[in-house]
Amino acid sequence: MNKEKFISKIKNANNQGTFLSKKHDPNFCFNTEFTGFYTALTLQMSSSLSVFIDSQNYDVLMFVNTSYQNYYYEIIPNPVLSYKIGFTPKINYLNNNWDRLIVVNSKAQGYHCHVQSSAWISGSISSNKLILIGVLS
Repeated sequence: MNKEKFISKIKNANNQGTFLSKKHDPNFCFNTEFTGFYTALTLQMSSSLSVFIDSQNYDVLMFVNTSYQNYYYEIIPNPVLSYKIGFTPKINYLNNNWDRLIVVNSKAQGYHCHVQSSAWISGSISSNKLILIGVLS
C-alpha cells in the first residue's frame, strides 16, 4: 500500500465516524464500561484529526503485528506537534510518552486509531512483535 491509498482509507473511516472509537475518544473514554488499560487521543488531537490527516505532515511506517497477524501503521508527526497526542484516561493525566498515532484495520472495526509510545514500538520491534514492512511513500 502507498501513503495516498492509506490516507484515502483513513479519511473514509474518519468520514464514516468509525476512525476514532469511543474508547479512544476523549469525549467518551471516561465511560465506566471500558475496562483495563487503554489510551485516548487528547481533546486537541481529536478535534483536529481531520486537519491533521489532510495535512499529510507525517510519516507512516507499516508493520506486521505478529500477535494479531494484521497490519499496524505508525503515524509519526513531522515535525513533532506542538500539542500532546494522547493520555491514559484511567490515570487521567497527559503523558509525553504517548507520541504516536496508531492505525489498525480489524474485521470488527475496520480502520481505527489509538495512541502509543515510540518506546513501546521500539521494544516491540526488538522483540519481533512488530516487523517493519517499510515506510509508505
